[in-house]
Amino acid sequence: MGLRDSTPFTGRAVLLGLVVAGLVLSFALPVREYVRQRGEIGALQTEQAQREARVQELQTRLGQWKDPAFVSTQARQRLQYVMPGEVGYVVLDPQEAPAPVVRDQVSSAAVEGTPWYSTLWRSVQAADAVPPPASSVTKSNGKKSAPASPAKPRSGG
Repeated sequence: MGLRDSTPFTGRAVLLGLVVAGLVLSFALPVREYVRQRGEIGALQTEQAQREARVQELQTRLGQWKDPAFVSTQARQRLQYVMPGEVGYVVLDPQEAPAPVVRDQVSSAAVEGTPWYSTLWRSVQAADAVPPPASSVTKSNGKKSAPASPAKPRSGG
């Protein structure tokens, strides 16, 4: 009974095990990449199918817009167009108040028939006008303070 009988593996078995382990390790990376790429291909095929469905939907809509009856219906619904001889009505919500009409000096001058450049020049002058000085300054806390007076020189003593 020698040393040979005490070890369960022979040299050939160890060598065979190392070769098999090397082969498994050398195939692991390509197999992992193969599986990843198959998943990516599946995702891309799904995306392509969705895009083809979208293209089909857009082609259907394009076909609708080539129909004059559809275009006429859309113009009536979206743009409130009416056919010649028809009367169009707009129903307003009674709860909604109309916007107030504001007439200012510039718009009344335009109505009077003054040239546009005169109206423009008056609006520029009105924008450049310096507001009159306030009689009192309001602080951030809401209280009024005395108007600012010019600084007086200090007398040296």
